[in-house]
Amino acid sequence: MRWAILGFSIINLLRELFQFASHRLNYLDATNLIEVTLYITSLLLCIDFYNYSLDTVGQLTASTIALNELTVLDGFQADTGLRQEWQQEMGAFTIFLSWMGLLLFIQKIPRLGIFVVMFTDILKTFSQFFVVFVFFIFGFALSFTVLLGNQNLFANWYTTLVTTTVMMIGELSYGDIFYSAAGAAVGSNYGSEVYTTEVSFVLFVIFLIVMTIIIM
Repeated sequence: MRWAILGFSIINLLRELFQFASHRLNYLDATNLIEVTLYITSLLLCIDFYNYSLDTVGQLTASTIALNELTVLDGFQADTGLRQEWQQEMGAFTIFLSWMGLLLFIQKIPRLGIFVVMFTDILKTFSQFFVVFVFFIFGFALSFTVLLGNQNLFANWYTTLVTTTVMMIGELSYGDIFYSAAGAAVGSNYGSEVYTTEVSFVLFVIFLIVMTIIIM
């Protein structure tokens, strides 16, 4: 199966290169870019980047070598088929892209294509609005980080960005933010307490009003 994927990816990459040479800039569209990315990532997923054998590792282990030399255990790909950590992460991205590529192919089907066109139009409209929207996200996220930084949800700016974005779509976690430490002794639950209650509450209410307007 691996060799079939390798062969399929190489053949299609050559085909895409030929199309690019023929069409130049006209070749650059979402479908073609997704296809090329999928072929490249499929190649990288199938290639074994380390070629140590199990016998070699067994001999090294038996000779009681230093622990840092046991990194050859990462090279069991040829014997076990296990992928490197970065390959697994890239594999998850490849799976997502493959379904997005299939979605773009569905666009050519008469009965279903209209829904894909509607989705892409909405996505384009949102991308134009996102430039303004991102200012609100960063403004609230950084403010929450300063006020509620002791809580895990707001421990750093990038975690707070995700938390704020999730709150924007309705998962406000109001009780978890303000009342998860209710009833506990002061200082006994540092990761749940709110030390700037009034200001945090006012900012949260402003967030509710502004984000409700944006969503509408």
